Amino acid sequence: MYKDELIRNNQTIIKNMNTIDEQINKLDDENKNLKTQLASLKGSSYSAEGMLDDSKITRNQILVGNIFLCIIVAGGGFMYYKNFVAAA
Repeated sequence: MYKDELIRNNQTIIKNMNTIDEQINKLDDENKNLKTQLASLKGSSYSAEGMLDDSKITRNQILVGNIFLCIIVAGGGFMYYKNFVAAA
């Protein structure tokens, strides 16, 4: 009788272990998928930061170019005024 009860208990434990093992395997698969998605999101975040930095650099380059253009136009206008208008 005790032997039969022990065998039944062992079989119940083995069934429970198999069920838990299947659940662990499912969770491992889900975890792998989530890690892949996280890596993808991190990558897109890094690329977004790089794009933001690139756009800041581009805007700064355009600003500096516009400042130099303004200085050149103002200097050209001053030279024109000094040479042609003041001489007359």
